[in-house]
Amino acid sequence: MQNIKSLKIINIFILLISIFFLKKIDAAELPTFEVGNSLVKTGEEIEVPIAIKNNVGFSIIGMKIDFDENSLTYIDGEMLGFENFSMKDLAINDSNIISFYAISFNEVYTNNQNLLLLKFKVNDNALDSDINLDVTDYATSDLETLEYQVINGRITITNPKEVQNDNSENNSKTNKEDNSKTVTDKKIEKVKVGNKINYNLENNHKLESSNNDIAVINEDNTITFNKPGKVEIVETNEYGEIVNTKQYNVVKKRPIIIYIIIVLILLIFILIMKNIKDKKSKKSKNLH
Repeated sequence: MQNIKSLKIINIFILLISIFFLKKIDAAELPTFEVGNSLVKTGEEIEVPIAIKNNVGFSIIGMKIDFDENSLTYIDGEMLGFENFSMKDLAINDSNIISFYAISFNEVYTNNQNLLLLKFKVNDNALDSDINLDVTDYATSDLETLEYQVINGRITITNPKEVQNDNSENNSKTNKEDNSKTVTDKKIEKVKVGNKINYNLENNHKLESSNNDIAVINEDNTITFNKPGKVEIVETNEYGEIVNTKQYNVVKKRPIIIYIIIVLILLIFILIMKNIKDKKSKKSKNLH
């Protein structure tokens, strides 16, 4: 009996050690979560897919999806391929953040396909906006965390509602030079160190980072977040005018190892207490 308990404790520590050897994948082949882009008209109902590419196989997945509720109204969503996952849910909270998770201890999701289909109504006063994805969990059934990158989606309105302005001549001149609209996103999006986001830019538009130590703009217009901190990404058009700003709060990756250690300590404590109790019980029987 003692040998069996000792083997259990050893197996737990082997699992703990294995977590430190995270799976490394070449950046070009990183699993990629991608939010679909859409060209839409106000009043339409649209489906936005969230897909995975270069999937290496996972059993634990968690996501949060943030969208502009002034431009879109969430209707419902569908999970694809998670029929055999024992725990799963797709819902929206009071802050208009869509959350999704799926967990299985005996199934592995290996497909490269759409994971979710999200249905929205395009509001009458909708403006161009982003749908931002935050992958909160992505791991195997052995709690081995996997590397990944994220490509967010862009909703482009093809018939934006015109806004009356007294200075019509200036507006007309501006519209001839550039049809893009200035969008200032007041929300601060939380991303993790190591995440990579792709901006779907219009022609001749450029990105600038307020702090290159925190967020670096790559040649392919992707953004790599290298260290914790707050940073602002500014999109400018060919005339140098700001058409979009986005603020990010970059945080360290959630240290899943800490939770594992806590659970292991509790398990070991329970085993030790059970062992002491068994010894006392055995000793009491011997006395009688």
